[in-house]
Amino acid sequence: MRLPKSPVFPAVTVSRVVDTNDVTFEGVAITDDHIEVNTWGNSYSDADTAMQAIHALFDNYQGALSDGTRILSTTSTTHPDMYEQDSELFRCCCTFQFLH
Repeated sequence: MRLPKSPVFPAVTVSRVVDTNDVTFEGVAITDDHIEVNTWGNSYSDADTAMQAIHALFDNYQGALSDGTRILSTTSTTHPDMYEQDSELFRCCCTFQFLH
């Protein structure tokens, strides 16, 4: 959720923003996780390139994770990119929704 004191850039922070459990009419439990991913860089290009790599991994992903969790669908919602004046860093933000 936070960058370390002396990070190597580009850097990534991740936080879970929503986690809900539902049961379908068939009695199957579905978990809906929303994960916010932020990429950081000394330049906008660095932050954006890192975010594009994350999109390449997660967008429309379906399949099994190493622990056996089956991801049914993955969608994303991007947020405005910004420049953080306090830290003098560029940030790209995206929330990924994982149904499993």
